[in-house]
Amino acid sequence: MASCVSTGTYKALQAEKQKSDSLYSWAMQTLKTSQGDNDRLVQQKADLKDSVSDMSMQLSAVNENNRTLHKEIEDLSAISSLQAESIRKSIDNIGAKDQYLQRLGTALSRRDSMNLAVLMELKAALGSFSDSLVGIKVARGVVSVTVADELLFGADSTKYTVTDKGKTVLVRLGRVLRDQPDIGCRVERYTDSVGLPADSVMDSWELGVRRAASVVRTLQNQYKVGAARLVAAGHGEYGRGTRVVLVPPTDQLSEVLEKR
Repeated sequence: MASCVSTGTYKALQAEKQKSDSLYSWAMQTLKTSQGDNDRLVQQKADLKDSVSDMSMQLSAVNENNRTLHKEIEDLSAISSLQAESIRKSIDNIGAKDQYLQRLGTALSRRDSMNLAVLMELKAALGSFSDSLVGIKVARGVVSVTVADELLFGADSTKYTVTDKGKTVLVRLGRVLRDQPDIGCRVERYTDSVGLPADSVMDSWELGVRRAASVVRTLQNQYKVGAARLVAAGHGEYGRGTRVVLVPPTDQLSEVLEKR
């Protein structure tokens, strides 16, 4: 090769090869991590389906027992009509409880399925950012993304306008939200424990609220996410970074809980 190309060209080719090898290694590691997350979540979904199936079988068995008990009550002439009615109500209450548990399991399964879809889209869209800049996790029934201040707002601790680098995150987040139209979005900003300069006209809480609102406005105005799906919130407690919570619809789950 040395006889065919110049030394400079050869070194440039070597550098390009090393860069390609590094990108390939990173891509394979990211793929392995995503596959691991997918396997775990698929298993969780399968376990939930099994639980729903078990509850359905239990409900069928309870209904059959109810029918048998109703017939036996009718045959017990020694029991007064008032006593029989009381027993019937108790049996019906047991059946209602089992039906409630079945509806609750179905609602939870729907919520977890939507969270799985959102999580996989976020991993694909934001997986190229380092964990120190963009963190994705699932907790308490929701998927959340935490974005570092240095990426969203730059090094100046008083700024609350999203930077061009920050928009490289929000444009991908906006794409995920448009793909999942039933998912809500809550942008949370915590009070910065580092504090602001003494001559700042804002306190840390006010800065946090403005930063959360800036993220919401960017998602709405530049990336066409519906305003009705977006909420900006400022927290008085200390923390670092901006947390974007992807909230699955809770109408079905709330309806089940209200009818308990």
